[in-house]
Amino acid sequence: MRTRLTILFIILPVFALAEMASKLRSSPDIAGIEIGVICPPEPVGASPAPGTLAGTTHVIDVDPPFVSNSRIVPATIGVGFGVKALATDPAGLQDVVMVVTHPPMGKERIQTQSFQTRIKGDAPSVTFYQFDYAYELVTGRWQMTAMRGDTVLYQASFDVVPPQRLPELAGACGYEDLLSAFTPSAPAARG
Repeated sequence: MRTRLTILFIILPVFALAEMASKLRSSPDIAGIEIGVICPPEPVGASPAPGTLAGTTHVIDVDPPFVSNSRIVPATIGVGFGVKALATDPAGLQDVVMVVTHPPMGKERIQTQSFQTRIKGDAPSVTFYQFDYAYELVTGRWQMTAMRGDTVLYQASFDVVPPQRLPELAGACGYEDLLSAFTPSAPAARG
């Protein structure tokens, strides 16, 4: 009996690691990858992104550190989440399309957004999604897939939850006064 329990305690962590690995997949074109929650810096500009509900993406001039390597993200204005990746090719990868799938959002109830990005080969580069508007605060499974042509470069899943479930992380970016404004059934959160 003792041997069976020992084997069970060895096998369970292996299954847990396998489940985590299944939520992150990367191709041989990616040399390194890190995932987490960030407090995005102030943008220095915007880039057209017709495949998104907002129509633009932020341009930043500094890669922010992760405040957590969690894949559980509080639905809080100002919080971001994403992936830092490094290309195997030192020249990097251009023409990368980030496809973000999520629960229905906005008046149009869209579930997929996409925008252009790149992955550097000389230093990790971050691609992230930031909650800027109340209609974006939809809870559930979100997935980020980096594509180059028909090739999936990486794919990562996140679970967006009400901020009350993660108050410390929800307040990490200085927006804790907005915690009481979130309600899963609020019209603004549904579009």
